[in-house]
Amino acid sequence: MSEKYLIIGEDSQIGSFFTRRYSDISVGTTRRREKVSHRSSGIYLNLEEDLSLWAPPKGVTSAVIFTAVTSIEKCQQNPEYARFINVEKTKNLIDILHKNNIFIVFPSTNQVFNGTIPYQKVGDTPSPQTEYGKNKLEVENYLLINKIESSIIRFSKIIPPDYPLFQTWITSLKQGESIHPFHDMVISPVSISFACMVIRILLEKKLTGIFQVSADDDISYANIAHDIGTKLGYNGSLIQPVSWKTSDIQLNHVPEHTTLDTTKLRNDLGIKVPDIRIIIDEILEYYG
Repeated sequence: MSEKYLIIGEDSQIGSFFTRRYSDISVGTTRRREKVSHRSSGIYLNLEEDLSLWAPPKGVTSAVIFTAVTSIEKCQQNPEYARFINVEKTKNLIDILHKNNIFIVFPSTNQVFNGTIPYQKVGDTPSPQTEYGKNKLEVENYLLINKIESSIIRFSKIIPPDYPLFQTWITSLKQGESIHPFHDMVISPVSISFACMVIRILLEKKLTGIFQVSADDDISYANIAHDIGTKLGYNGSLIQPVSWKTSDIQLNHVPEHTTLDTTKLRNDLGIKVPDIRIIIDEILEYYG
């Protein structure tokens, strides 16, 4: 029987993508009881509840923890709840996995840095400016200080093919309506398929340490919007960039740079991150 990897949080966007793509090697947890009752492979796990009696399934040797409050705004609006899930309960879960000799893959974030310089190195001093970044860094340190067998993966922005923001833009452009992407907010996007490939390899190889994954450059949301308009043949005059500072979003910090140094990814796994334009093309293929 082939080895199975525990996907904690298959209800999440990346968790569901992973379990669909790698269904032959995945066994997932869900916090939706109705999913457990309708399929024998479902494993119930809700981090809001008491974990003292929960145990991972037998035979699992590696697990990835997708369960988290990932919205920057939600973490900012309710920091107590975010820390409860992202730190306290995640530590509880890590202890259980470690006790059962299960290797842990922990997705973290580039937001452990403040984003003032590009291509942050693994060994650079973290300085998170968001609650989400602070939560992830605290768990990173817990894994490292306690010498728990784990891969920590700091991701930049992970983009699925059906990313809601891009879908909204395309719908508006199709209808001849203007869109207003931010010219002063950047990302270094990673496709969800690329992110899941890296996770799968680390689940298999069980390499310890911190790995970093981002595109090879930053790109503004406005430039992505122009790429969408050009590649899909929409009226470019409908794309009217604005500053995020004039919008309704409430953010305490927007980084100037989001790229990470990916040398360890290349040296240890032989993986080179794709050119940013290739990543954008891959995302746009979904929209045809």
